[in-house]
Amino acid sequence: MTASHTREINVQRRAQARGGWIGIIRGESQGAAVERALPDLNADGYKVAFIIPDKFSFAKMIWAGIVAVCTLGFYWPTASVLIIGERVDD
Repeated sequence: MTASHTREINVQRRAQARGGWIGIIRGESQGAAVERALPDLNADGYKVAFIIPDKFSFAKMIWAGIVAVCTLGFYWPTASVLIIGERVDD
């Protein structure tokens, strides 16, 4: 089989915004996180099929709060989005 036949039809990538004081200072948002992830997706030969928010998890939210308190807000895990890409046929 050639390399073109072994590539996946769809891929899933996770984009997460930087949180905490660093994210506030840099003006980080989920849109900026998606923009950072798109060049890699396109370079691999995929285009965006759709973008969806990641599934809510109460345990992750509690863990994020504990981490934020322990680091005095310098690091705050943020919600991520899933980017689903489909292969671009040449």
